[in-house]
Amino acid sequence: MTTNWDTLLERAAKDVHSPYYTTVTKPADFTWAPSPRIVKLHGTVGTTDTFIAAQEDYRTYPEKFAPFVNFARQVFIENELCLLGFSGDDPNFLHWAGWVRDHLAGHARKIYLVGALELTAARRKHLESINIAPIDLWDAVKHIDNRDLRHQMATELFLQAMMDEGKSKVKPYEWKPNSLHCILDTQEDHARKFKEPEYAATLLKGQLEALQKDRESYPGWLVCPPEQQGQVHSQLSNPFPNANNIAALGPDDRAKLLYEIAWRHSMTFEHIAPWLADQLFQIANSDEPLVISKHQQMEIALVLLKNSRWLEANDEKVKQENQEYIKSLVTILEKHAQFLPDCYAELSYHQALVARDELNYMGMEALVEKIAGEDPVWKLRQAALLMELGRFDEGAQLIAKAYGELRANYRRDRHSISILSRLTWAHWLLEAVHRSNFNQASDELPAFAESMYRKSKCDPWTWIENIQVKVRKQQEEYLKNQNPIEPSFDQGHYRDNSNQLSLNNEISEFFLLDGLARSVGIPLRSGRAFMNVNLLAGTAEKLVVSGGIGIELWDSPWLFERLAAKALHRLITFSPALA
Repeated sequence: MTTNWDTLLERAAKDVHSPYYTTVTKPADFTWAPSPRIVKLHGTVGTTDTFIAAQEDYRTYPEKFAPFVNFARQVFIENELCLLGFSGDDPNFLHWAGWVRDHLAGHARKIYLVGALELTAARRKHLESINIAPIDLWDAVKHIDNRDLRHQMATELFLQAMMDEGKSKVKPYEWKPNSLHCILDTQEDHARKFKEPEYAATLLKGQLEALQKDRESYPGWLVCPPEQQGQVHSQLSNPFPNANNIAALGPDDRAKLLYEIAWRHSMTFEHIAPWLADQLFQIANSDEPLVISKHQQMEIALVLLKNSRWLEANDEKVKQENQEYIKSLVTILEKHAQFLPDCYAELSYHQALVARDELNYMGMEALVEKIAGEDPVWKLRQAALLMELGRFDEGAQLIAKAYGELRANYRRDRHSISILSRLTWAHWLLEAVHRSNFNQASDELPAFAESMYRKSKCDPWTWIENIQVKVRKQQEEYLKNQNPIEPSFDQGHYRDNSNQLSLNNEISEFFLLDGLARSVGIPLRSGRAFMNVNLLAGTAEKLVVSGGIGIELWDSPWLFERLAAKALHRLITFSPALA
């Protein structure tokens, strides 16, 4: 919007093709001119016959140019305005700004006045009293004698700063954790990391600030995208934290580092080694004041509780110790539940998953009703367990309800990656429900979400296809090892692969699949017999019959055997109701 009569903006806009600006010189132009627009409020030289200049023009303006008045008021209500080359004392401007203040009071949006203003304290105070925030660039250009050039330079400085900010600002969905690998290590320094815990502790302490910034800038994906998840997984490896170098840290740095490690385990679904679980438990269970918050302590306790699903042993004494340990974690969380959002939903969900793992469907049935929290994703998780109990209709209704809530939430906040991520997973599950019911039409994602979800790395199929590829690769490796004799090109020659063992530092496919299903709330199947939709059952079956848990727990075959037995039982029985 401009009160100038000149055609500077229109002439400049001719060289701008994206976006394309239309010009409004009279009220009737609003009927055809699409946004974005250049609105000439006071007339245009060579185009209009009327120019707003005299006091009488301002007095009769609201009556003669009512569409302009209404348009300006609407703009003032909906936007924060930036005034360039403008003194801020135009009568129409003051009237419109006053009207907005009268009607919106403290909710009126800010108006920014930018330029080489050379404001006195009294003038600044007056502008602030009428909701105008001055950005006075006088000190940056006061050395320029020419008045016009001084204002030009002030405007250029402001516009350049705006452009630079726009270019440098990273979009939330472009989040990428820092790589903390040191490529300039000497051989001596590399050896010191393993031999000198104090030296390794110094390196870990130097990484704390970067780790914290990465965590705080995480956009809030419900499940971290596969590429970023892999980067998070390998982030803390220079050096790898261990019991010795963590013990060499001071108490505050140790608490900070352990929290960062726990947060990363919650992102990657990795199994927590016993020595690390002991260190984390000490922090979570501490009643002494710590440098981390009580909320962060509870996050650590929750990560440990989730990991406790894998704490099994054949020895009765160890079983008893594990039960006491889990009981302690539950007590900690219940005692400080006010510091952890949806704490009781987390506890009920974990206990329901444990009951499911133990094939205790009666216990699962009793717990599933208690899974309720503020986050709509709890409806998805509850729905998944209901479907595994054979209560498909109830599960479908919960998924539809969660989708409706998330769609409404995203309409109100279209910049939230957290909401968009949950919305797309809810839509993916809802589509599966619809595919299992031939009489039900599919719901399209809202247009405002459709245009963003892939760019924002919120496409569920990225995760599904990623884990399918990993499991298929593991299956191929497994089958290859089942037939260790590989014929050679030369007749009568062969290669014996029976003694070869492939090791890698990737996250176990088993934990990835379990973490995905647990975080989102994905059942193995959706739908009744003969109309069921295979969601994760096919992938889980390939995983179970081709090596299962992966190399991370290769030294605990008893654990894999137990998990495999449970998984097979869940796969071969279509539902507990029909088992």
